[in-house]
Amino acid sequence: MNNQYAADETKRAILRHKKIKPGKPITIGTSNFPQGSERQYIHTVNEYYGILRDLMQEYYPKIIESYKEARDEDVKEKRNDSLTGGIDITLMKLFSDMKNKLIQREESYQLETGIRKAGESAKAYSVRQWKQAIHQSLAINIREDYYMGDFFKENLDKWVSDNVNLIVTMPGQSLDKMKDKVLSDFEKGKRSTDMAKDLQRLYSIDKRHAKFIARDQTAKLNGQITRAQQKDAGINKYVWRTSLDERVRPSHAELEGEICDWDDPPMNSDGRACHPGEDFNCRCTAEAVIDLDSISLPIDDSDD
Repeated sequence: MNNQYAADETKRAILRHKKIKPGKPITIGTSNFPQGSERQYIHTVNEYYGILRDLMQEYYPKIIESYKEARDEDVKEKRNDSLTGGIDITLMKLFSDMKNKLIQREESYQLETGIRKAGESAKAYSVRQWKQAIHQSLAINIREDYYMGDFFKENLDKWVSDNVNLIVTMPGQSLDKMKDKVLSDFEKGKRSTDMAKDLQRLYSIDKRHAKFIARDQTAKLNGQITRAQQKDAGINKYVWRTSLDERVRPSHAELEGEICDWDDPPMNSDGRACHPGEDFNCRCTAEAVIDLDSISLPIDDSDD
């Protein structure tokens, strides 16, 4: 779409509707973080992790009972034999049964569908915000159909595939860590009550990590869509904007208000070169800086 005719038409439309002040950069306001998309992603992760939660509720009493029975027997002799029989065989069988059931239930869960729904929600939100920002900043309208169809398809498909790969193995990895922790606790002579607390702690930590991934990956997709929209419009520079709250990391707060280039990601004081949304758990956004000689937007033909 970035041809000279479209650029000229966009420039004329902007000048027709907006009074330009010499020497002052023209910017298009930033979009907000897509919290609804993040909630959809977290909902999917919670449901997927619910498979492991349900299995834990089913097998947890059996694990505790097997552990407690072995722990209460003759400690020294029983523990020496445990790694070739006894507690080891019993627990390995329980965890093996859990792993098989987990795999079966994971295969029937539509993880990709849930992740894609979150991605489509982020795309729709970003497009809506972009159109509103252009109208508010430049007083022109963008064609309703322009960002539909295959626009962003490659970015979105890759994001969905990457995120399915990130999440799909997490419950199984959590289960493996729980099994290793139970055997390790038994070798160390821990009481069953302490072992039970260790299992709960591991589950909670891994579930929180999955939520962190949801927030981080939603931000990354939002940043990718923003970049694609702006580059498609012939916009090469942006103003770095933070959320202006206490959660903003110092290295990003230092970039607030800086004009950056999409082709040259700024280096922050943490030593990372990145655009808004690319750093881990980054909620920053890019406020487009317009060059009237290069901007090219799909203007609605009915726009006066």
